[in-house]
Order: sequence, then C-alpha cells, then structure tokens
Amino acid sequence: MDTVSFTKMEDGTKEEYAFLKPLYVQCREGIPEMLLGLLKRMQGDRLGYQIDRYQHSLQTATRAERDGSDEETIVCALLHDIGDVLAPDNHSQVAAAILQPYIIS
Repeated sequence: MDTVSFTKMEDGTKEEYAFLKPLYVQCREGIPEMLLGLLKRMQGDRLGYQIDRYQHSLQTATRAERDGSDEETIVCALLHDIGDVLAPDNHSQVAAAILQPYIIS
C-alpha cells in the first residue's frame, strides 16, 4: 500500500490505520531536528536588537542551566521563541503549543 483510500478519517480501515502508524512514528521522530531547524532560522536578523533571536535563545537556556534548572526547563528556555519564525504576533502561544505534548506536568 502506498496511500490510504479514504478521504474521511471515519472511513479508514483497520489495515489502513496500521499502514499509517509507522509513518506517524517516523514523522514524530523527526520533530527534534525540525525544532532545531526553527531555532537556527532565527540566526542573523537582529530586528534592531543587539543580538539575534538565536543568540537570545542560547543566552536564555544558558541562564536556566546556570540557575540549576532541570533539563526540561532548559530545553523550553532554548526553544521558547521558535514560534517567532511561524507567527511573530503570537509566538509564545505557538511555541507553548508545540512543546506542550513533551512537557511532564
């Protein structure tokens, strides 16, 4: 099978969803690289500030690490502005929505 035949999720068969499952797993496994790509896209333009958003993100994560924060907090500090690449006007909400499934509450 190369593709599923259904056009509505409710019409999918057990076999089609079994076919899709490893593809979703593969997609999820690529998320760290995608997030780091968003982080790297913030290099360059300083938007009038003394440093660019990439450097700002590195500073934020470094400060969290120096403060003794746990790994999860450091990663969130590093990636807190990744939404800026996609939606500058609500970048914090975008970043939070992307990271939320990976945060232990």
